Amino acid sequence: MLSAFGRVIGLNAPSTEPVASTSTSTRSNSSSPPPPFPALNSQQRLKSSSSSSTTTSSTHKTRPPPPPLFHVDAPESDDERDPYDDDDEQDGRGKALPPLEIDQDSLKAPTSTVKKGKRVKVSIEKGYSQLDWAKLQRSGEDLRNGVTQLMRITPAMLAEHKTRDDCWQAYGGKVYDVTRFLKFHPGGVGEIMRAAAKDGTELFMKTHAWVSYDLMLDGCLIGFLVRE
Repeated sequence: MLSAFGRVIGLNAPSTEPVASTSTSTRSNSSSPPPPFPALNSQQRLKSSSSSSTTTSSTHKTRPPPPPLFHVDAPESDDERDPYDDDDEQDGRGKALPPLEIDQDSLKAPTSTVKKGKRVKVSIEKGYSQLDWAKLQRSGEDLRNGVTQLMRITPAMLAEHKTRDDCWQAYGGKVYDVTRFLKFHPGGVGEIMRAAAKDGTELFMKTHAWVSYDLMLDGCLIGFLVRE
């Protein structure tokens, strides 16, 4: 009766057969290989595979290209070419231009071809220096040989007075009687007589342009040079 009741409520004593079956199942499970982790179709394995492919792709992108087997320089443009590079300077036929040769003598300053005349020292008689002439002009003595009024003198009239005792000369349109001044001339009597009886302005300016004939011969003025 108790056994029948126990079967009804499922309280029968454990049987040895199920135990043996359980142990056999356990041994079979322990001898099989463990399942892969994570699973083949799991989200973790998909993410890992995607990350690995991304890393491999980025590695290929950042890797520098292999060096070339040989290097070829790009041709220089006209802007980049050195204008002072003589090796690259060629004419239109491809022939290198010859080097520029400069004559050093052509760079020298030109020498003057004007020869200066030698200054001849003239001995002046005692009492005939420039200081003595200045004193004579201030003395009030007549230096015009009797001419009391300024005259209009033509070249023909001027030409009549050409001796050392009667010498007229014209400078800057003015006529002077230089008879008393001849021995006071620093260059000597012979030098000043070169302008006797004519217009000596050009000769005077070539010889001593810095000298004022107006001041030097003021006491000898006798008139003005006019046309015929």
